[in-house]
Amino acid sequence: MTEEQLNSIRMKISLGLKSRREELGMTVADLAEKTGMNVNNINRIEAGRYWISLKQYIILRDALGMEDL
Repeated sequence: MTEEQLNSIRMKISLGLKSRREELGMTVADLAEKTGMNVNNINRIEAGRYWISLKQYIILRDALGMEDL
């Protein structure tokens, strides 16, 4: 898999999480409080500037009521 393909996947995950959060009417601060994660980290994840760990993905996905992206 190329770096470009990996970056595309990262952006798909990032945009999916952000879209779902917005769909639920949650702010980044709301999501941070619900997950115990840092607001800055969530912003970086949603912007696609950060490689999310599997643990972070599962925590965010569950907090947003998502089964999969």
